[in-house]
Amino acid sequence: MEKESIVPIKPTPKPEAPQSLRGGDQDREIFILHTFAILDDLGLDKLSELREAGGRSTEQVLEALAATTYQTDYKIRSALVESLRQIEDEQTLRGKSSSPEIQEALKKQYEPDQYAEALQAVYVNEIPKDDPEILAKLFLDEKFSEKGNLLSKLDDSVREATYKILKGKSDPKVLVSLIGRIGDLKLKSTLLEDFSAWILTQKDERAQKIMEEGRGELSYLKRDVGQALVVQKNHETLYRLLENGTLTVEDLGHEVQKMEFDDERKALLPHVRTWQDAARILKFVKEKDGVMEGAELSAYGSAFRPEEREILIDVARRLAASFDHSPIVHVLGNLKETPPPGPGNYGEHNKFVIGLGQGEEQMTIAWSNTDDYPEHKDQVKRLNYGGGEKFQKALCSGGSIKLASLPDGRTQVIFSGWSGTYGPYNQTLLESFKDALQKELEQDMGKKVEVVIAPAGYQSP
Repeated sequence: MEKESIVPIKPTPKPEAPQSLRGGDQDREIFILHTFAILDDLGLDKLSELREAGGRSTEQVLEALAATTYQTDYKIRSALVESLRQIEDEQTLRGKSSSPEIQEALKKQYEPDQYAEALQAVYVNEIPKDDPEILAKLFLDEKFSEKGNLLSKLDDSVREATYKILKGKSDPKVLVSLIGRIGDLKLKSTLLEDFSAWILTQKDERAQKIMEEGRGELSYLKRDVGQALVVQKNHETLYRLLENGTLTVEDLGHEVQKMEFDDERKALLPHVRTWQDAARILKFVKEKDGVMEGAELSAYGSAFRPEEREILIDVARRLAASFDHSPIVHVLGNLKETPPPGPGNYGEHNKFVIGLGQGEEQMTIAWSNTDDYPEHKDQVKRLNYGGGEKFQKALCSGGSIKLASLPDGRTQVIFSGWSGTYGPYNQTLLESFKDALQKELEQDMGKKVEVVIAPAGYQSP
C-alpha cells in the first residue's frame, strides 16, 4: 500500500490569467513554498537522526573515504559517499555554506552532484502526488536524481499535467522518462506525438543529444509505443504517427516480421515517408508479386516523399527479381561447432547476414564465426569494404547459425534468430535459397549437410 503523505494537500487552482500576479497566484506561490519548507523540515529530521545514529564525525568519514581504493568493496565506498552527502545536505538545510572539503572529496570519487539517498527518499515519499506544480518544481531540481522513482508513483492524469508544465523548462530526458511511465496507450501516444514535434524546434545541446542517441531512452519509448499500437491493432493512431514522422517502421520492431499475412504489411505502406521505411516492410513480403504492388502503394501514398519515388521503385524491382535468382554467398569465416549447454557455452557462435546490394538483383548471404566477426555490422562492413555503402541497413537482415550432428553422420545447419542491428530475416525468401545454401555449405565444410530455416524472431529454437 502506498504510504500517504503527511504534507497538507491543496488542489491546484486554474487561474484565468496566468501572466498576472493576482492575490490568488500569490497565495498559490506561498503554498508551494510552504510545502517545500515542510518537506525540508522532514528531511532535516531524518538526516539529523541518521547522523546521531552513525556516530562518526565529518573528518572521520573524509579520512575513511580517502583511504579507499578501486579494490575497496563498492558497498563500503557507496556508504561513505552517502554519509558525506547526508552531512552536506544537513548543513545546507540548516542554512550553512557547502563544505569545500566534502565537495572536493566527492569530486575525487567522480560522484555526481545530487542529494543524499535518505533525503531523496523523504521527498519521494512525502511530496503530494496530486499537485503537478509542486511536482514540477522538484523535477526541475537537478540535484534530485530519483525522478524515475517518483514518476512511477503518479497517476497518468498527474503525469500529463506535469508534462505540460515541464515542457520547455526541464531536461528533455525527464519528459521522455515521464511519457514512458504512462500506462494508457492513447495518452502515451498523444504525448509522444507532441514531444516529437516539439523537440524538432529545440536547438539547445540537450535536445540535440537526445535526438542523436541511436539506442537511447527516446528510441526505446518509440519502439514501445510502435509495437503496442501494432499488437493492439490501433491502426488509426499508428498510421497517423507514421505519416507525421513520430514513428518509423524501425520503431515497430519485429512486429512487422511477425505479421502472418502480406496484406497486413502492405496496409502500412501508404503511410510511410521514405524509401528506407518502405524497404523495411517490403523485405518481409512473402510473394514476389506483392513486392511491386506494395511499392506502388507506398510510392504514391500521401505521406511519401516524391523525390524518393524512383529510388523505391528501383529497390522494389530488384527485390522482386531476387526471388528468381540464386544468392551470392560469401564465406567470411569457418562455422564453428555449437557446444552443448553448460558453463561458458552461451551466446551465438556463428552469425549470418542477408541483404540486397545496390544495383544488384541477387541477394547476398554471408556468414562467419563470431571470433572472426563478432557482430552482424562487422560482417556488413566487410561486405561494404572498398565499395562505399553498398549494403544499406534498410535492406539487410540477419540471424545466427547453429551446427548439430545427425545420427547418419551429416551436419545439420540451422539458420535462426535475428539481428539486433538489422532485424529478423524473411523466412520464406531464405527458404527458397535452401538448395543453393546446401551446395555452398557442403563445398565449404567438406561434408554432407541438412539445411534448416527456422522461423526468424527474438527466440532461437
